[in-house]
Amino acid sequence: MSKFNSKKTLIIENKGKVIYQNNELQVKVVQEQDGSLFFESHNHSLSECFMTHDFAEAVAAFMRIKELINDKEFWRIKVDSNTAYDITPAKTFYWLTGGNKEWKGHNHFKYDWSEVNSYYTDKYSEAFYKILEESITLEDIRNRFIINFNLPVLYEFALINDLII
Repeated sequence: MSKFNSKKTLIIENKGKVIYQNNELQVKVVQEQDGSLFFESHNHSLSECFMTHDFAEAVAAFMRIKELINDKEFWRIKVDSNTAYDITPAKTFYWLTGGNKEWKGHNHFKYDWSEVNSYYTDKYSEAFYKILEESITLEDIRNRFIINFNLPVLYEFALINDLII
């Protein structure tokens, strides 16, 4: 049984400590008073304002910001295993399968994200939660996502399930 809850709550007003901020990339991470992390970005790579408490979703989304890939300060942020987090695998897989650019542009998939997200969560949720359980930093999560949920893996899955145009 995973320690991660599948619900997500978004709090717009943050009362915490900024632990990472990159004004050039428009990325900020706040550690809330309860120890949870809040991620925010207005980076053009994400196509719109991005805010979440879901650190797995944030990792997947921020992997799309090319200039952030080598920012060791960001990727070394630790995920406190004693803090309760609200995690939703479907939100992570949304970003790993193309994010706003893919799902709002309808470039490659036959269906909307709302129609296919259960395919991904049903297939990969167990591996997803295992990755989170074994990870200490955002970099650990990113590296395991790259190994387990890379484009060839997710594309082949989409082909097998006839999800691609």
